[in-house]
Amino acid sequence: MDANYGRINGLRRQLLIVDDDPISRAILGNLIGDAYDIAYAENGREALNWLERASRTVSLVLLDLMMPVMDGVETLKRMKESETLRQIPVIVLTSEGDAEAETLRGGATDFITKPYKEEIVRARIARTIELVEDRQIIQTVETDRLTGLYSKDFFFEYASAMVEAHPGIVMDALVLDLDHFHLYNEMRGRAAGDQLLCALGDAIRQELSGTIGIGCRCQADTFFVYIEHTDAHASILERITARVTEAVNGMARVRMGVCTRTDITSDLEGRFDRAKSACNRIRGDYLHALAYYDDSQYEQDIHAQRLINETKEALRSGQFKVYYQPKYDITGSRPTLMSAEALVRWQHPEFGIVSPGLFIPLFEDNGMIRALDSYVWKTAARQVAEWRKRYGRVIPVSVNVSRIDLFDESLLERLNNIREANELPPEALILEITESAYTEDTEQAIAVIASLRAAGYRIEMDDFGSGYSSLNMLLHMPVDALKIDGAFMRAISVREKDKWLIATLVDIARHLNVPTVFEGVEEEQQVSMIREAGGQIVQGYYFSRPLPPEPFEQIIEKDIKEAEQC
Repeated sequence: MDANYGRINGLRRQLLIVDDDPISRAILGNLIGDAYDIAYAENGREALNWLERASRTVSLVLLDLMMPVMDGVETLKRMKESETLRQIPVIVLTSEGDAEAETLRGGATDFITKPYKEEIVRARIARTIELVEDRQIIQTVETDRLTGLYSKDFFFEYASAMVEAHPGIVMDALVLDLDHFHLYNEMRGRAAGDQLLCALGDAIRQELSGTIGIGCRCQADTFFVYIEHTDAHASILERITARVTEAVNGMARVRMGVCTRTDITSDLEGRFDRAKSACNRIRGDYLHALAYYDDSQYEQDIHAQRLINETKEALRSGQFKVYYQPKYDITGSRPTLMSAEALVRWQHPEFGIVSPGLFIPLFEDNGMIRALDSYVWKTAARQVAEWRKRYGRVIPVSVNVSRIDLFDESLLERLNNIREANELPPEALILEITESAYTEDTEQAIAVIASLRAAGYRIEMDDFGSGYSSLNMLLHMPVDALKIDGAFMRAISVREKDKWLIATLVDIARHLNVPTVFEGVEEEQQVSMIREAGGQIVQGYYFSRPLPPEPFEQIIEKDIKEAEQC
């Protein structure tokens, strides 16, 4: 037989022969020594001592039963009681037919009878090692390394088998997620984040104990549970949350989406997609931690999928329109036009105007936002170049840079190519990056933004105050302006505490040595409060709604005329 028969991927496996008879050891070693690295032990105790030192390198133990000091039966028992040694396959060497069944029940993988027949010995050793290593590979990919729950692929395999095995039992699909897990990782460290994930995995395992059910870690902090139908989903979520909170010694917020027994029309993966959609619907909603997928959600998902499918054609045919909302400097004797923000609108041929509040999050979740961002950048750059040619001045335009863009290695090159094609300086495009993007991967975001600033681009932190940045993080974030979220202005009146809040936001920006941009300003009183607090830049319906290019040019001409009159 070819001496390579005992090799796997070109590597020689190490075997341990345990036999008190030196002649038997030598005969067996000679039969297989051309293919394997062989170690020897004279009794069970010697074998166990050797295995404790070499357990990670040995592939198989050939174990005689009749030995002094410690016999084969006791040795096999000790190995199966050990977490370290129980995974090592054992082939029993015996001349007693009655011992075969006993040793197999005791954990032996196979047996070889004496006297040895070379072809049988070689074949059984090779086959045993192959089967055990295949099983170990399967176990490695079958379960999630961190939590011990099933991996996603094996989860669906076993869940489908469960359905076939119990055709009369109705099952519910549950998706569980941790709110703000990225922030938890950022603030407490990766080890604490892993501990939180393990705690959630353990809590799910406890919930499934004694039930017909199965769980997996799908990805990151998202977990799937397939469980027998119940009306007590709120109680399940409450118990899981309590266990996680206790395990990490701190408050953890788990949210859950449910696709119940009433929705059995889709395939298994489809049901979990629907449960995940329900779970995502309450992301950031502190009033609700449990959501059900229903018919209205189904209609929304069908509509959303159609929008995704039609995006490329919409970009090609010019259905997306870029509008411009002016930003005014209010620090002087009169408000002066200093820049604008590019805002995209979708003029759908069938649905009419599609709300950005619908398609922007949709594109962010499905990766389409990168193509849309590039479209807006190109359109805005061409418009700035056209206005410069027409009016002799560069009116900077703020464009959105999404979280996906920040992780694109070609981001700076893409922006530079667009800018250079229109012969614009870097300051002609102001890059708006939402506050939450900084918390996804702070070090990565800071490095990318620093490179953009080094290239001459100005950075506005968008939606400041709506995200989760700690003041300590804020000190290290490279920005050129803080854009105050419009939700602040919608809640503002003329009360003293409102004035104090605006003054505090302006003061934070002043200490960072950057200006503030207040968006969503609709009333003259708000403008006065911002000016009194020391705010510099204002954007909102008080001055103008977002406009197509032609009406916006009237604002430019008006500003030029007023400047000439001063």
